[in-house]
Amino acid sequence: MLDTKSKTLQPPSNAEVYDMPLVTLWFDKDGVLYVKAKNVKRDLEMQKEMFDFVRKISGNKLVGAILDSTTGGPLDKPVRDYVAQEMPKVYKAMAII
Repeated sequence: MLDTKSKTLQPPSNAEVYDMPLVTLWFDKDGVLYVKAKNVKRDLEMQKEMFDFVRKISGNKLVGAILDSTTGGPLDKPVRDYVAQEMPKVYKAMAII
């Protein structure tokens, strides 16, 4: 859900929230994964761990996702390349804010 004061996604009070080094994640009642990026430097290993975790919590199935990148940190070229390669293996559709 969008917090109108901060203009960023915030999990509803009844959601199971997963707090990772790069992101905070939760599913809505329809199975859409919400991903709120944190303002931290990303490296390849951290990004791999995040995708592995998404695979785990999704039961290794493709999921629809809404990504709030407004608070996200920068991605260097190797991380960008890895993300571009892995996203289609994890998400069936994604909206990026």
